Amino acid sequence: TDSGGGENIAFLDSGDYTEYNIYVSSSSQYTLDARVASEWSTGQMDVKVDGSSLTLVNIPNTGGWQSFTTVSKTLSLNAGNHKLRLEFPGGGFNLNWLSFSIESGNVPTNLPTLSPTRTPTGFPLTKRPTEVPTASPTKPVTKSPSALPTKSPTRAPSLTK
Repeated sequence: TDSGGGENIAFLDSGDYTEYNIYVSSSSQYTLDARVASEWSTGQMDVKVDGSSLTLVNIPNTGGWQSFTTVSKTLSLNAGNHKLRLEFPGGGFNLNWLSFSIESGNVPTNLPTLSPTRTPTGFPLTKRPTEVPTASPTKPVTKSPSALPTKSPTRAPSLTK
């Protein structure tokens, strides 16, 4: 696990994605930090807001699936409610957390906040507890049928005709 602990979105493959509803209180330039790990150097994360691609993040080979490093990109966000979509055109990495911070010289009253619109493959997006924004699932993870409780019949079925 990463030094901050927690869970991560693992085994990202080409074509995977995750979405978040975000609220940005002030239009400004932000730094997006993403904590990633990979044994390969083929990973990519396309950061989209309201359907428009803002930046493509290349994921480096970090030397292991749990050897995390932070990659950063600068992007411009407008105030208001938006849909943040992370698409993964190049897979082969794990994502531990995302964080937004204001570029120096720009001082908003609040940083963007995240809330996922779905949890991909049962792995919630987590981040270090002291960081803003926070991410919390909007839908509970569904359990597989084998994980659901079963009810015993109250009476055995009849085998006679």
